[in-house]
Amino acid sequence: MSKPIGTLGTGGGDFGPGPDAAPLRVRPVSVSLEDRGLAVFESRHAPNFAMEIGTWPFEKLCLVRQGSGILRLQEEDRPLAEGDLLRIPADIPHAFADQPSQPMTLTMACYDERIAAGNAQSERILARYRAALAPLEPYPLAAPHRRLQVTRRFRQMVFEDVRPGAQTDDAIWCGLLDLMRHLAAMVAEDDQLRALDPSQQGFASSLAHLEANFVRPIRVDELAAIANLSYRRYTDLFRQRTGATVVEYVTGLRLTYAKQRLLETGSIMLSCLDAGFGDLSSFYRAFNRFVGMTPKQFLAEHRKQSAA
Repeated sequence: MSKPIGTLGTGGGDFGPGPDAAPLRVRPVSVSLEDRGLAVFESRHAPNFAMEIGTWPFEKLCLVRQGSGILRLQEEDRPLAEGDLLRIPADIPHAFADQPSQPMTLTMACYDERIAAGNAQSERILARYRAALAPLEPYPLAAPHRRLQVTRRFRQMVFEDVRPGAQTDDAIWCGLLDLMRHLAAMVAEDDQLRALDPSQQGFASSLAHLEANFVRPIRVDELAAIANLSYRRYTDLFRQRTGATVVEYVTGLRLTYAKQRLLETGSIMLSCLDAGFGDLSSFYRAFNRFVGMTPKQFLAEHRKQSAA
């Protein structure tokens, strides 16, 4: 089976050790879904990337992994920022245009009805995903952990696409449906938050703010103000609702993010800083206390399991 090449207006091409090794694109190349019904790739745009408005006979799901720009439509343009998700139905005239000072890296899945045809569960997932993610409307992934969850799912499919073997197509097909299921659940969670009554919405909003900003220093009085509660009442309510203090909760979020970054980068220092820890010593203490091993031991254990 020949491999689909390129992107649908975002660039693309062959990948070496990983997506970040892909060359910068200055123009789009064609995409063929062939008999798979899907193609997944990552495209890094050059500052002079150029694309004309066109149509494609398949749907696209795009993550703006880096940079910013616009989605050009015939009626009205849509601004795109880092962390935005975008669903583009088939046969909608469009093009991507970059902010020259911040050219975009787009991770994209292209697919048609064949990914779900004949499988009732897959058809339900596809229908829920389409109902949840409005077409042509960028959906921002503001929370770092949310962005990482989506990015990891996308990039796993990209890595699978360059691995030889007969099981590659099945892995990408399952990965795409899992991503769709995840996105539908995520949007439903946001809808539930907006539907809460005001007395509950304040605390829920503070928790959402915390989860979106845990990599930076956050004061408890800042969260209490969002919840419209006193400092004492907020800390009591926080422990009741989460079973942890604010510090313990933030540490848990940071360590979860740090573990994911460790597996992605292999760098202890980078993972420490990305997760919001001020220095390595505090990172090592927290990691050892909550995970039961040092970051170095965690990496070694994961590599050992991967090699088994």
